[in-house]
Amino acid sequence: MLLALLIPSQASQQLTGDYIQAAYDDEGVWNDTDSLGEGLEFDSTGAGTSFCDFTYPGTPWTHVEAEWDQSGSSEDYYVNSTYGATATAVSETDASTSSEMVSIHAWTMGDLSVTKVEIWEVSGTVISINYVVTNDGTDDATDFRIIHAVDPDQDDGLHRRQHHLQHLQLGRGPGQRRRRRHGAVGRSLLRLDHRLLRL
Repeated sequence: MLLALLIPSQASQQLTGDYIQAAYDDEGVWNDTDSLGEGLEFDSTGAGTSFCDFTYPGTPWTHVEAEWDQSGSSEDYYVNSTYGATATAVSETDASTSSEMVSIHAWTMGDLSVTKVEIWEVSGTVISINYVVTNDGTDDATDFRIIHAVDPDQDDGLHRRQHHLQHLQLGRGPGQRRRRRHGAVGRSLLRLDHRLLRL
């Protein structure tokens, strides 16, 4: 019911809390490559003024993709901050209040309507991402799956002790032995998850 009462807009969106700031592109995913040049950011001080960008530096890549089977064929639609979209952006809404940041983006993916709702408390350090999927077609959609992926390519003075992903992919960071690429990438991803989950 709440979604029906909101007035959608169709432009880049940026929501800022004390610790978390998120910039969205026109398609509704993190990483506004058109105007802001920012993505998902975190301010470890909680002042909301000194943000470290976790998703924009390097390749600003955020990806949402849904796949399912319908009418005897496989369906696949995506939205990507670098490579565009096969899904159609329908609406974007900032439904934030004085205590919560709320970003709502809706897409049409074939017969399906997919709405992404991101919520975090203004003073919070955790984002809740929820998807609402409705089948507007006449045939059943089966084996539905959706992913929300991001390239955590942070380069910031706050993380100088943690060598950034480009050094690790090249196999050598300052004072390090050569590492295999897939192991280095895995450790980098774990570092980002650790920082996001433990803040």
